[in-house]
Amino acid sequence: MSKITLKQTIKYSALDAEYYVYETEAGLQILLYPMPEVSGAYALFGTKYGSVDVEFKRVPFDKGGAVKSVEQLPDGIAHYLEHKLFESADENGKAADAFRLFAKTGANANAYTSFDRTAYLFSSDADTFYDNLRILLGFVQDPYFTEENVAKEQGIIGQEINMYRDDPGWRVFFNCLQGVYHNNPVRRDIAGTVESIAEITPELLYECYNTFYSQGNMLLSLAGNIDPEKTIALCEELLKDPSEKFTVEHAPYDEPKNVRTAYTEEKLPCAFPLYQLGFKLPVEVEKSKAAYDTDVQLSLLLDILFGELTTWYDTNFESGLINAQFSADVFSGRGFLLPIVSGECETPEKVKDAVIAEIKNVQANGFTDEHKELFELLRKSTYGGLVNALSSPQSVAGVMLEAHILGKDFFSKAETIKRLTIETLFDTLKMIETDNYALSVVK
Repeated sequence: MSKITLKQTIKYSALDAEYYVYETEAGLQILLYPMPEVSGAYALFGTKYGSVDVEFKRVPFDKGGAVKSVEQLPDGIAHYLEHKLFESADENGKAADAFRLFAKTGANANAYTSFDRTAYLFSSDADTFYDNLRILLGFVQDPYFTEENVAKEQGIIGQEINMYRDDPGWRVFFNCLQGVYHNNPVRRDIAGTVESIAEITPELLYECYNTFYSQGNMLLSLAGNIDPEKTIALCEELLKDPSEKFTVEHAPYDEPKNVRTAYTEEKLPCAFPLYQLGFKLPVEVEKSKAAYDTDVQLSLLLDILFGELTTWYDTNFESGLINAQFSADVFSGRGFLLPIVSGECETPEKVKDAVIAEIKNVQANGFTDEHKELFELLRKSTYGGLVNALSSPQSVAGVMLEAHILGKDFFSKAETIKRLTIETLFDTLKMIETDNYALSVVK
């Protein structure tokens, strides 16, 4: 049984909204957003553990305790662990699947591993929420790894790896990351390689589980038609009080200023050549605590430069240089922040030149009246979209988890958009160095 304390009530008067942040003695944050006006509920049990975490230090709460360091885990082990955690042992010692338990309640359950996190989730109606929360907290806290079930999974994940290796969209994306970064572990494939997962053993899985699934490295994000007192009482009942309490320090890395490779080309079966163009930002920006705000600014910036409402987009669409597959987005997370332009065409180099020319032009001459009008329009619509997200338990729980993983709160993005000025956006534009790019092409 774990004692839980209300640490903070986060309010946002502009939207007349609030949620609660609870914490266990071992450091688990429980984010609870009551939504009595909806009929359902959504839960995410997440850990700050993804493919980027291949080295770490385990630092005890007790400063006199021993610090444990682990170096160079096999690529793909976070994803592998996620697959195996749904399998546990029943009271007779036989394998049991958590998906079957969720199916009995009618809940939709799933999990995912990304670059910087792993999360286990379900959506349900309000009546069965507590039964499903019991299932979620049960299997995530009950790992069951054996030589037999670990070996069995290698074939399944190996097929998944081979499938993505032959996918042109996946390859053009990862080749771009590997072109941009020298050492940033985001350049590693989430699933690993067939060779790296062959190194995974039950002992390694338990090592990673006992470190990254410690309460101090995890968050429980809950939203919907749920009762806070009943929910917290259930969490106190079900959350185990760990014998060892510690925090996880994710390993630092050195990343040079310039991209690793300016151009990468690969040949795979595809109807048209695919491309992704990534502009490397200063390393201190990517690692900054303000990166979450910069992400919001970059997204809006790319929309007013290259979005479907711009003259630039219309001109290049009509000329045939770009088509409906063209997009300009921000790839971001814990320790990485990368503006990426992507699409398909016969002449990716010409798209690169057109994009760079537009960035240089605006950097030199400032925003046009069109840019300024689009800024106000898109700023308001983006803020409106965040307001609309408040009606969806899934959106609320997801945004809370992401924000708190990055050291922010649910309302940070809305407040950033609300306060954003065109002058601040121009400062963001100046961060982009047009000669520090990586172009990835799959022909």
